[in-house]
Amino acid sequence: MNVTLYSEFIIVGVPVLQEHYIPLFIIFLIIFLATFLGNLLVVVLVGLDHLLHTPMYFFLWNLAVIDVLLTVTIIPKLLVVLSGHERTISFASCFAQMYCFISFAAVEVFLVAVMAYDRYVPIVKPLHYNTIMSSKVCFTMTVWVLVYIPVPFVLWSYFRIVWSVIKMKTVESHKKAFSMCSSHMAVVFLCYASGTLVYVGLRVKKTIT
Repeated sequence: MNVTLYSEFIIVGVPVLQEHYIPLFIIFLIIFLATFLGNLLVVVLVGLDHLLHTPMYFFLWNLAVIDVLLTVTIIPKLLVVLSGHERTISFASCFAQMYCFISFAAVEVFLVAVMAYDRYVPIVKPLHYNTIMSSKVCFTMTVWVLVYIPVPFVLWSYFRIVWSVIKMKTVESHKKAFSMCSSHMAVVFLCYASGTLVYVGLRVKKTIT
């Protein structure tokens, strides 16, 4: 019996877009450089400026590192495929890329959940913030973000935040509280909205076919 063993995959891509690979290469190259350099700048600035060594920026630093790793995991190979130089990938490389992407994406989701808790504490328990969000606690939460269930945890944190804000008496207090959460709310929206669009898009495509 003859057995043929294959050690690599051929990346077909999207055949209907092959004539647009050069514009796509330019677009993804710009996205790659913007994402990589932007997050790298955050990593460097937070690392060098001692005034930014706070829980919020500590988690932001970790999020930026994960974004850099995610970008480096996927985009370079995509650019090589779009350039037409190499459209194969070994089994080992494919497995490593898939493992790294899933791992980094999972860590990013958990980090978003931890950041929600970091915004919850100063609004709901402002006098205990420095005690609750100590350096040891932040480090432990980052290393063991895996103990949380992300989506319910984010929703619970923001439910408590909104409930506390509603009970505040002045409009100025409302503005200050929401300004503390606006950046993280944007991160939550972009993280889950992009993931939802990809999932829904795949489901629609599967249904159509």
